Order: sequence, then C-alpha cells, then structure tokens
Amino acid sequence: MQTKLEKLKEAFSKYNLEISRLAHHSYCMLELGKSYRPTIDMLDDLYTRFVSGGINNTLIDLDGGPPENEKLQQVDYTKLLFSLVEMGTTYVFPYDEWVKQYPESDEWAIWIEASLVLEDEYLKNPENWLLNFRKKLNKSKFNN
Repeated sequence: MQTKLEKLKEAFSKYNLEISRLAHHSYCMLELGKSYRPTIDMLDDLYTRFVSGGINNTLIDLDGGPPENEKLQQVDYTKLLFSLVEMGTTYVFPYDEWVKQYPESDEWAIWIEASLVLEDEYLKNPENWLLNFRKKLNKSKFNN
C-alpha cells in the first residue's frame, strides 16, 4: 500500500516536479504570517506590482478592498501569493538548509495537502484573503 507521499510523488512526477521542492514551498506557504511575514508596505507594494498596476498607492483599503472597477485576473493574485511565499523560501527557510532540517517524511504530504487547501481558499476570494491578512499584519505591528 502506497503512503500519501508516494502517491503525491507519482502524481507530480508527470510534471517533472521535485517533491522536495513542492514540500519546501508548501511548508513556507503554511508558515506565511507565522514564522515570517511581510510588512504592510511590502504587501501593498506587491499588490500594486502584480494586481492593481498603480504606482505608489496603498490600494488595499481595510474597509472595502480594491475598487470595483479593478476586477483582475486570477493569475495576478497567484503571482502575489507566490511572491509572499518566495520570501520564506529564499530568506527565512532556504531550501538547502530546510531539506536538512526536514528530511523526507510523511509530514511532507501533510504540508503539501494543507498548502493546496490554503491556496484554494486564497484563490476563491483573494481580495478578502488579502484584506484579512493585511488586518492581521496591522494588528501584529502593534503587538510587537
């Protein structure tokens, strides 16, 4: 009987994706807002770069989100999320160090599945997710 990790390896092998890289990315996605978090300015800059196309504007309004006339493509929101996760994969949990600390185990499958659920939740309503995340960042700023 195959473990969850073996099933995931098999499923993702056709995409030429290293399961260790996927587990690393997944771990960092789950740690976003916990072990590491961007500043509000960084979040606003990423939003401006990938989603709104504005320049130097804080467009994530705590009360209403982005203007209604700025309905944007899901791919832009995906780029924003992956940029947030990339902070973790690059600066907080570099791959070579991470894989030594977290060698292959069944935890990888748990992290991968949990991050896919989180990504799906994000993509269902990215504006709402970002508003809530920004509020969380704003609160944490005062709790430090």
